[in-house]
Amino acid sequence: MNTTQLLRFLPLDKRARGEWILYALHQSGHTIEALSKQHGVGRSSACQCLRTPMPKWERIIADALGVRPEQLWPERYGPDGKPNRKRGRPLGYSPKKHKAQQEAAQYPAPERR
Repeated sequence: MNTTQLLRFLPLDKRARGEWILYALHQSGHTIEALSKQHGVGRSSACQCLRTPMPKWERIIADALGVRPEQLWPERYGPDGKPNRKRGRPLGYSPKKHKAQQEAAQYPAPERR
């Protein structure tokens, strides 16, 4: 049975889906360990993709299974096939300004009488 046929059995529960993906990788002759070693990262970094959105690793795992990432994680992608989550810093973000605001909130100015 190939992976596209196995997609019919893809669980809706996120935890069960992660286990299913590990099983499908094993059935196709791949492991998270081998993929992480091949891409130069630790196993835990690769496994984190099963719980949290990580577009790069979603694509790596999907390629290893011969499917598209949006087939494995449909809730993480929009109808156009692009990730449906914000990335990067918000517009107008300034590290210095942000740090100054955090410090001002942490140490409020003394009240005048």
